[in-house]
Amino acid sequence: MDDWKTDERGYALRRPWLLPLVCVAGLAAGGIAALGYRASSPTQPAAALAIVVIDGDTIDVGGVRWRLTGFDTPETRRAKCADERALGLHAKARLEELLAGGAVILTPKGVASDRYGRRLGTLSAGGRDVGEVLIGEGLARRYSGGKRKGWCGQ
Repeated sequence: MDDWKTDERGYALRRPWLLPLVCVAGLAAGGIAALGYRASSPTQPAAALAIVVIDGDTIDVGGVRWRLTGFDTPETRRAKCADERALGLHAKARLEELLAGGAVILTPKGVASDRYGRRLGTLSAGGRDVGEVLIGEGLARRYSGGKRKGWCGQ
């Protein structure tokens, strides 16, 4: 069976992860109440929201796009060279693996958004910060804003 599909923007995606997602800090702020578990009534169990990995540092959760902060991964869609695209696809696949490894916690960074309208936050899976794991494995670099360093010709 083919696990690949394409979203409305043309991104190649695997099946979305259906995982328990816990949000800490500021759930009611800025419309983030849609994250985490949603129960249709106090007596019914909550349903997990799908997490769709867009690339190594961007995810969609319940229709909200998130830019994960503290690190940068190579581009997959607008890569400047074949090496960058390959490394970016590896970072994306590794993030998918990490999400399958245990409880997922998305921590919003206030009510801030980046210039593309993505919410900002940090993500941990199985008790590990995904950014730190990707950095440690050479699939990401520390990043705190500003001009990013290229991934080609290294």
